[in-house]
Amino acid sequence: MTAPVIPIPPLAFGATSAAALSALMRAGEVSVRDVTEATLVRAHAVAATLNPFSAILDAPALAAADRADAARNAGADLPPLWGCRWRSRT
Repeated sequence: MTAPVIPIPPLAFGATSAAALSALMRAGEVSVRDVTEATLVRAHAVAATLNPFSAILDAPALAAADRADAARNAGADLPPLWGCRWRSRT
C-alpha cells in the first residue's frame, strides 16, 4: 500500500475520534470556533495539493461556529451534529 499524498494528522485538541471532539465542544472544553478554524486551516492546506472541494466557505462556517458557541454558553445542550443541515436548492 502506498502512503497518502498528504499525511493524515491526528484530530485537533487531543481528541481521538470525531465523537470525542464533539464531546469536548459540547462540554465547553474547546470552542466550536477553535475547532472550525483548525478545520478550515487543514481544508485550505489539503485543497492546495488535492483540490477536493468545489468551495471552502470560511465566513458561513465561522458564523455557524459562533452561533453554536453562543448557544452553548447560554446553556443549550448542542446535539452532536449541530449546525449540519442539508438544504434543498430547489
